[in-house]
Amino acid sequence: MCRAESPHLSKIQDKYAGKGVVVLGINADNDSEATVRGFVRKKGLKQRMLLRGDGVGFGQYHMKAMPSVYFIDRSGKVVDREVGFRNQSQIEKTLEKVLGRE
Repeated sequence: MCRAESPHLSKIQDKYAGKGVVVLGINADNDSEATVRGFVRKKGLKQRMLLRGDGVGFGQYHMKAMPSVYFIDRSGKVVDREVGFRNQSQIEKTLEKVLGRE
């Protein structure tokens, strides 16, 4: 979970929910549930947050660096990814490209 990128992802969740987009934040640092809940509450985040996500990020999706944004289609296939911090417009540009493929 990138603290700087999370608010952008939350806005994207709101904006694209009607198109079937689901944003999941992964807490790869394995912060406590209380820490994550406090951050989500303080920032007013909309996306779901996965706790103890190191196994998902590093294990299942072979994440090499944080932050990373993965674009996963409905069948669970990774169709694109971005490594390193991205602002909202950069993430949306890739998302629009991915949505255009479906």
